[in-house]
Amino acid sequence: VIKCSEVIDDVKYLNVQSFVKIENLWIRGSTTLKDTGIYVSHATATSFTGRVRISNCNITHLGTGIEQNHAFDVLYEDLRVEHNGRGFHCAPTYTSANGYITTTRFNRVQWLTNSEHNIYIAPDQAKNVAISFTDCLSETKSSYTGTAGCILRNTEQLLITNMYCEGDSAKPAIDLLGCRAAIHGLYLNGTGGLDLGTSTNIVDITSMKTTGSSDKLVGTGQGLLS
Repeated sequence: VIKCSEVIDDVKYLNVQSFVKIENLWIRGSTTLKDTGIYVSHATATSFTGRVRISNCNITHLGTGIEQNHAFDVLYEDLRVEHNGRGFHCAPTYTSANGYITTTRFNRVQWLTNSEHNIYIAPDQAKNVAISFTDCLSETKSSYTGTAGCILRNTEQLLITNMYCEGDSAKPAIDLLGCRAAIHGLYLNGTGGLDLGTSTNIVDITSMKTTGSSDKLVGTGQGLLS
């Protein structure tokens, strides 16, 4: 268990492997936005890590706030990830079938004004399984460089519950591609809407609130709104 109330300045990263719990940290980089705050990965890059818990942390002013490699049973909760280049980045690219993540949960995580994107999850070789976001917030600034605030790719059993998104009206708040998803409560405030992509299997939406004409469903993927 890593537990403290002090500030860690200008770190390269905390490399988190299996059976680790991190809580009560303020990880701060610098205005140059370099390095990675927390890197969840096995020491052997092609192997899985798992049973990781990260809670009650503020991660700010880094190139990447959190990066995750192949992993299972990972819980992020009560985090504030802000003013980084990339908020959360996960893109396993290995040529074996290990290029994915599973059973990764985000509870009460705030992503605020990260300059490229807030969330990016895109496995290279296989589909993710069982990824969930509960009571989360994603807010982008108008000048961010990514194509969407939250980019989610190739995921089976993607669950979004009670999520608030705010940001650039010219870009989607959430961009889905190749996903089977359920959305139970999504509030879009001044965003470019929810993009279902071109090959999303199906998105079951049971509650979505919009505040303006830009907060709309786009793309040609299958969506069921009830």
